[in-house]
Amino acid sequence: MKDLARLAGFFYFCDISSTMARHRQLIELRNANIKKRYDQLTKKHKEWRHDAIIDKIAGEFFLSSRTVSAIFNDEGTYGNFGGDDAQLLLFS
Repeated sequence: MKDLARLAGFFYFCDISSTMARHRQLIELRNANIKKRYDQLTKKHKEWRHDAIIDKIAGEFFLSSRTVSAIFNDEGTYGNFGGDDAQLLLFS
């Protein structure tokens, strides 16, 4: 019985690890898409101010303007992961 409980705990841990890895991939993909969209909008609307583009992207991605700005500037937990699990600590 004890071995069965230990095995169940192992599978639960593996499930959480794969979920966290998937979460990391989705965050990285979202951040890349935000930067790509910024490039598209700056080329299309050269007359727009930086904050107008940030506001437009925030509306498209359902995020605050401050969050989009932090992602765009790689600030804090929105920077490149590069082995740093700071973003994942928010969800554990």
